[in-house]
Amino acid sequence: MISSIISTLSKEKLYHVTKFSASEFESFEKLFSWSEDYLIPVLDLFRLLVLHPEGASHYRSITKFIIPGVLKWVGPDVKYANKLLALRILSNLFKYQVTRDIMMSHQQEVLKNISSNLLSDNKNLQTALSTLLLNYAILSGSLRSDESKTLLIESLIESLLKMLEKPQDDDSLFRIIIALGTLAYCNQDAKKSICNAIGTLDKQNTQGTDKTKESTIELKQLLSE
Repeated sequence: MISSIISTLSKEKLYHVTKFSASEFESFEKLFSWSEDYLIPVLDLFRLLVLHPEGASHYRSITKFIIPGVLKWVGPDVKYANKLLALRILSNLFKYQVTRDIMMSHQQEVLKNISSNLLSDNKNLQTALSTLLLNYAILSGSLRSDESKTLLIESLIESLLKMLEKPQDDDSLFRIIIALGTLAYCNQDAKKSICNAIGTLDKQNTQGTDKTKESTIELKQLLSE
C-alpha cells in the first residue's frame, strides 16, 4: 500500500487524474504509531501527500492528523529532523484552499506552538519558520477585516520581530522582510509596529546580499508612505 502511494506521488503531472484508496490512507495513517526515532519517513511522506489534491481533500475532513497531529512535532523537545519536516508540512498546507482553511481556523494554535523555535540558530529551521510566517502574511491579505484578521496580523508581526532578535540566514531574512512588507502593505496599523524593526534589519543586512538589502530599502519606502 505504501509503495503505491509513493508511486502515485512520484507522478506529479498526473495529480489531476490520480486518487488514493481508503485502504491506502488507512495503511499510511497506521505509521503514525511508530516511535519518534522512526518517524522521519512518515512525516516526509505526509509532507508530499498534502501537496496532492486528493490528499489535501482527505485531511480536510480528518484534521486530527494536522491539528494536533503535526503540531505536536514542533515543540521544543522534538528531534530536529521531525521538527523540520513538521514545519514544512504546515507550509505545504497553504497550497490548496481546503487546507488553507484549516491553517486559518487554527492560526493562533499554530503560531503559539511554533513560538519556542523562533530564536533558533539553525538555518534550516529559520527558513522553514520564515516560510510558514510568510504564507500566513500572504493569506492575511485576502481576509476581510475583522477581529480574527487583526489578531493574526498582530501575532505575525510579533513572531517575525522575535526572529530578528537572532542573526538570520539570508534566505530566511529575505522571507521575513517580504512578510513584513506584505503586512504593512495590507494593513495601515501594522506599519507602526514594523517600523520598530528597521534598525535591526539594517544591522542584519551588513552581511546580507543585494537581494535582502534592496528588499529592506523597499520596505523602508513603503513604511514612509
